[in-house]
Amino acid sequence: MLQVRRGLFRGAFVAAAVIVMTACSSSATNHSTGTTVTSSRGGVARVARRTVRYSGTAKCAPISEAASRVVLLCAGTSSIDGNIAAVANITFHGRSGTDTSIEYDANGARHVKEAFTEAVSANGTTRIAGHGTCIAGGTGVHKNETCSYTLTGEIPPDSTVSTSKEVGTTTR
Repeated sequence: MLQVRRGLFRGAFVAAAVIVMTACSSSATNHSTGTTVTSSRGGVARVARRTVRYSGTAKCAPISEAASRVVLLCAGTSSIDGNIAAVANITFHGRSGTDTSIEYDANGARHVKEAFTEAVSANGTTRIAGHGTCIAGGTGVHKNETCSYTLTGEIPPDSTVSTSKEVGTTTR
């Protein structure tokens, strides 16, 4: 009988230790890299920021136009965030322009600013070249993100739908 009680006591002690260890440890997953960090000190350890290269493509169409301002709605994909949607507020200055955009994906929302120039080729295709950076205001994995990228794109003749590509680095 005493041996049975010792076995029960030992089993209860092991179960209590597992419960305490589970309650005092936690983990977090970095969704952009899939890395899980675990801390046994009652809190989540900080994941070191990491810089990675990425690329993205999108198709955009205007949803509002007034004088030198255009609002574009875009849908596309990112090599690290998957499917994205974006709203870009563009201001044109002749054949150049600037914009601020909010890009939405499953990991949060990223705020960017861009500057670009455009040129029309002999066949009527408008080519776009520029650059962009992340700005404050992101959410999720984009909250403290810094990024920079180059932007290229084109608009075929007799169309308002543009295709664009960005290639750059992001640090999260």
